Amino acid sequence: MKKYIAVTIAVLVVVGGLLAGLGGGAHNVSDIFGRPLALSFPEISLAIPEFPGLSLERPVVAKEAWQVFEAYLVAAHRHDLVALKNLSYQLSPTCSTPSSLAECFALMDGLYSVMSDLKESDFTQYYFDERQAILVSEKAPMGMALIFTLNSGTPKMLGIQWCLPNKDGKVNDCINTDRATRDKDKNSWWDDVETHFRK
Repeated sequence: MKKYIAVTIAVLVVVGGLLAGLGGGAHNVSDIFGRPLALSFPEISLAIPEFPGLSLERPVVAKEAWQVFEAYLVAAHRHDLVALKNLSYQLSPTCSTPSSLAECFALMDGLYSVMSDLKESDFTQYYFDERQAILVSEKAPMGMALIFTLNSGTPKMLGIQWCLPNKDGKVNDCINTDRATRDKDKNSWWDDVETHFRK
């Protein structure tokens, strides 16, 4: 019985040593009589497996849409109508008429002063398909939606929509992105996106 207890204690000591930090490879330990024992343990890998197609990163289209918005702000700040036209799906009538350029530039200055402090990280929600993309910010005191068209995947600035909080304090409800109801006329443009098209 005493021998059994001694052997049990020895095994516990060895196992305790392993759990306390013996890694893979060969290690020298002793038996209960002090005689050296050469033990070898396999290397253990705790690497997290990769899952193809699974990504926690922001989608490419959302990143590209934000880059277009940043370039749009720079063009507005510089009063660069050529760049604005290239970045936009459409220009406002004010900026399309030579006689109203002064008013157009005033609009650009106002846009830049209000929007220049925005950060990409403010826009935590994004919705898109093959024709449109929407970036939504719920930052207080009111939210905002940046609306883009997609032409062969290339974003074009379409509009900016302010989103007042609803009774639950959420602001993303100002744009309907529900797959079942966002395109009621089935023309592939979401209804809330279509409201920004100029006739």
